[in-house]
Amino acid sequence: MPDNDIEWGQGAVNNDIGWGKAQLNNTIGFGAIYENSPSGDTNLIGGTPTPPAPAGIANNYSMNFDGVNDSVNIFSGSTPSTFQNIGNATSNYTISFWFKTTDSTVFTSSNSAWYSSDHIIELRGRYNSGNYNVPFNISAASNISIGRGIGNYTSGGFVGRIASTTQGLNDNNWHHVAITVTNNGTPIIYIDNSVSTNTGLPTDWSTHLVGVDTSVGSGTADLQIGARSTNAGSKVNFFNGSIDEFAIWNTDLSSTQIQSIYNAKGNNLTKDLSTIEPSNLKYWNRMGD
Repeated sequence: MPDNDIEWGQGAVNNDIGWGKAQLNNTIGFGAIYENSPSGDTNLIGGTPTPPAPAGIANNYSMNFDGVNDSVNIFSGSTPSTFQNIGNATSNYTISFWFKTTDSTVFTSSNSAWYSSDHIIELRGRYNSGNYNVPFNISAASNISIGRGIGNYTSGGFVGRIASTTQGLNDNNWHHVAITVTNNGTPIIYIDNSVSTNTGLPTDWSTHLVGVDTSVGSGTADLQIGARSTNAGSKVNFFNGSIDEFAIWNTDLSSTQIQSIYNAKGNNLTKDLSTIEPSNLKYWNRMGD
């Protein structure tokens, strides 16, 4: 993984991060995946893909979040079609990222952990639009947690959180996390290529949140890296540390595919995620590269 972090304000301030175009100060284009990618690896708009390198692709930068007000906005407002069905009753998806931090927070399966800091990502419909489901809410510090909800955080509906038993990830070293979900069931959390058991299922999760539609649909929603959203869409509970190579697939990757991501790490190298077949890669933010 990279030795250099991009501090907020160096290549990211006032700019949306684009698909493979972060350093070019371009905005996100959901229909322009890899278009004009500096590496030239793949152009999903058209043309013939370039065969990937056998090991990995250059990875010289990550993005540092200060835990105060830093976040990367993927979208805020009308939900793009790419994300409308994530969390429905038959939803399969995978979220993958690398992170490092020194934060000592230890998450539990308690619903109260939902409001804690250190948010890696959250997809949430806005309460004031009448569509306030939460397909996923992921935090990382000493361990990993993932939440899901129907309705409002504080009034009505059901919310639940699962936490990994694997702890000690706050050692300021890079760790890889992959979370897979099949038929919107109980998530499987991979940490550094190993499956972590969970601290237990909250009653709300096992009774009301497995195989239930928690998607945001086409309503107003927010999706951001490094924070979570309030009912009105403002950002709170910021992550303190570094994040790299963040990706979302609309399929549940196999353990072999996840292993290929982890094994491709090297000195300033990382996996070309577009080469995972069948890919179904919906979002990939290289966080500076």
